[in-house]
Amino acid sequence: MTPNIFHVYSTKDYRQDIQGIRAIGALLIMIYHLWLGKVSGGVDIFFVISGYFMATVILSRLAKQGDIAPIDFWGKIIKRIAPSAYTVLLATLVFSYLFIPETQWIRVVDETIASALHLENLQLMKTSVDYFARNEPASAVQQFWAMSIQMQFYVVLPAIFFIGVVLARWRRSVSPIVAIFSCIAAASFIYSVVATYRSPETAYFSPLTRSWEFFCGVLSALLIPLITVPSRIRQVLSYIGLAAVLLTGFVIPKTAPFPGYVAAMPVLAAVFLLLSNPQGLSNWVGRLLMHPILAFLGGISFTIYLWHWPLLIFYKEATGAATIGLLPGLGIMALAITLAYLTTRFIETPLRSRPGERASSAFSPFLLGFKFALPVVLAAFAVKLFFSFMIRDYRADYSLQFDGPEVSIQTDARAVPYQQFLFAKRLLPQAYLEGCNQNPASSQVKTCAYGDTSADKVIALVGGSHALQWLPTLDVIGKTKGFKIVNITKSLCPFGHLEDSHPSCEEWNKNVVDYLAELQPLLVVTNSTRAAEASVPEHVPTTYVDQWKALEERNITMIGIRDNPRFPFDPADCIARNKPDPLTCSAPKSEILLADDPAQPLVEDLDKIKIVDMTNYFCTSETCVTVYRDLIMYSDAEHISVAYAAYLATALHTKFTDVLPEIFN
Repeated sequence: MTPNIFHVYSTKDYRQDIQGIRAIGALLIMIYHLWLGKVSGGVDIFFVISGYFMATVILSRLAKQGDIAPIDFWGKIIKRIAPSAYTVLLATLVFSYLFIPETQWIRVVDETIASALHLENLQLMKTSVDYFARNEPASAVQQFWAMSIQMQFYVVLPAIFFIGVVLARWRRSVSPIVAIFSCIAAASFIYSVVATYRSPETAYFSPLTRSWEFFCGVLSALLIPLITVPSRIRQVLSYIGLAAVLLTGFVIPKTAPFPGYVAAMPVLAAVFLLLSNPQGLSNWVGRLLMHPILAFLGGISFTIYLWHWPLLIFYKEATGAATIGLLPGLGIMALAITLAYLTTRFIETPLRSRPGERASSAFSPFLLGFKFALPVVLAAFAVKLFFSFMIRDYRADYSLQFDGPEVSIQTDARAVPYQQFLFAKRLLPQAYLEGCNQNPASSQVKTCAYGDTSADKVIALVGGSHALQWLPTLDVIGKTKGFKIVNITKSLCPFGHLEDSHPSCEEWNKNVVDYLAELQPLLVVTNSTRAAEASVPEHVPTTYVDQWKALEERNITMIGIRDNPRFPFDPADCIARNKPDPLTCSAPKSEILLADDPAQPLVEDLDKIKIVDMTNYFCTSETCVTVYRDLIMYSDAEHISVAYAAYLATALHTKFTDVLPEIFN
């Protein structure tokens, strides 16, 4: 009979100290989220512990029954996680309706669906590179990204073990399993370092950059029974490990890209504590980690993590607080712990061993998970479907046109239709929806026609997003006045590349000039200035003027539109939160725009280049407003909403006629 090479894993002593580690991780996460606004390393510690726990489950099964039994493995995970996770998710979805502004509802629904399907991390990776979503505030379900990565890890773990077990039995040694997990962990770590350097926004949520953290836990489970660590070294490891756990958040700078190599500190801290096995030591580290209070908190740490985040988000929304004081923060922590206990005590625990459930029913945990997931998924999809019908039927009323000389201050926004808030961020110019806007990395010229597509008179709209935002306006002008509008735009690349533009932007600009020389449009429309942002005042980049001169040399007429105001906040969100007093969501004109258009003096010697200033449709003499005649004027901090852009069609046509009557009369 072939000896069982996994017999060494048959004795499974309960590690009470691990509950203490998990408790400290959960507390650190809450503390850093509430007051410090930076990574604590707590999630990384969770990942290591999860890898250790799940590996011990599989190894114990191999030792006792000789197989992996993935269905049973996944069933136990679902039974442990589904009740609490979906309870929190459903409660968050419901309470988001009460606390979250309408401008964020669609995003909350999308992320709820992603979280319910354990894809929230991938959803966040997608939005982190979405030009229009990357600066939006964190949603009330964002914490589910960590659980999503865990579930993705749990799916692949049995398969990797299966390959390792086949090789291990062939070699009659567990070394192939250790080698496989070591190689995967090393590859994941290297990828994490590279990916974090290149794109920290997406790397943070990537399962590939986090896998090594789980596999370090797996390797700990594999190696601890095989090695003997002297007591003195274990003592040192326990001190170093606990100190590193507690100090990670203080040591890592707030601006440090994460995870990358920086995550090695909390990961190694957790590994050191696992190797030291503090409960077998007589030092204070063991006594601390096995303290009954930490043991209790460790038992519900997963649910504490799930509850604390929506409580934090809802508190900020309800109070308008940018920061959280000591007492409110302690209250949030206490409420998170209380809700976690109640969820575990009355929902999760009773379902772990329901009376009358047949032990042989391997698929009963999956049915249980389905029952908990179904209400969340159905509710979220129903709301999403409702919003989809609404956005399909909702269109800006192009019959409404700006008929005044300038905006005025609106003192109450409670009459603004809620569809305006819902879709302010979702309705984008058609070029985005039709894939006609070039991506940031390509230099190829991409074009589409709008307005009156059969017309002979051609207007080319050229530039980045601040040019493309005028497409709804030009589309109305084109359809009503008989112009074909050719869209030639590229994300993060104005007509005149900037210092921080992608290298392809300069090449794209050259290609656009060549294309325009061949197209010979009646007119080119683009931006003429960049409004104040951060500490940079309104200005005209020299590359803009270079492109204007290039058009002048080719006898091409151009109109440059002065940039619209940019705000240090999201106007749509702000108005949704301050409907009785929308003036709160305005800004002094002097802080955003110069007294005079800085582009005007630069075109005095250029006969073919004209400048149009639309400032009086965004600002009064002193104040730049964000809502007018119950129209939300912006889709984010710097881009005009589709509804307001369409509303300005008559006003822009009038401005065009003033500077080029031979074309527009």
